[in-house]
Amino acid sequence: MEKELLEMTDYIHFSENNLDVYSIKLANFILGANVECESLLKELFKLTEHYQSLSEDEQKESLENSTYVQVNAVYKLDMKTIFMTSKIFYFQDIYSEPFKPFKYKKNKKDSRQIYNAIKHDKVNHLEAADLETALNMLGTLFVLNSYFYPELINKDQDDRSKIFRGRTAYIEPLFLSGIDEIDKLDKKEVAYYFESCSYWSYTIKVDTNTCVIIYHERSP
Repeated sequence: MEKELLEMTDYIHFSENNLDVYSIKLANFILGANVECESLLKELFKLTEHYQSLSEDEQKESLENSTYVQVNAVYKLDMKTIFMTSKIFYFQDIYSEPFKPFKYKKNKKDSRQIYNAIKHDKVNHLEAADLETALNMLGTLFVLNSYFYPELINKDQDDRSKIFRGRTAYIEPLFLSGIDEIDKLDKKEVAYYFESCSYWSYTIKVDTNTCVIIYHERSP
């Protein structure tokens, strides 16, 4: 789906000036991305303790409903912060900074409400199928893929995504910088920081002779 969106840069200049651009092609893209998101949410839901504690009949029934609340409680999806790095995007304002795709709202409607409006009445809600919504919908899919396919962490950044990067929590610098009183750090701020990250990076080897620190990266 990233390839499909990148191909749209041939006729849409990806900048703040065009975030409200809408089209049938963007509408179909948003619908397709949401279907992929719903599928991954269900698969992640199956991995939760809550789902595994249900009876077989309860499991079937639960999968017929939205699974976002339960999955979000485990993975803190609405806290995940990502940023765009594509060199053919020209955002200089909000999307030049890290953002949270699961908290996206436009005209007081969240991604799911926008999706349903387009799905059930595309003609009268075509204006909702804009570039900004498409970017955020693809961003949510990137976050979900990061959790459902943890093996992606072993690939180079460009192989994970041509568009997005997830925030990485660097653990060791807190300790290596000489901070002795870690317990005095604001616990809420620390928790907020970790919940916003898609990956953790920590030291697995320190060469004391050359002061080389090798980091290992993984999903939380």
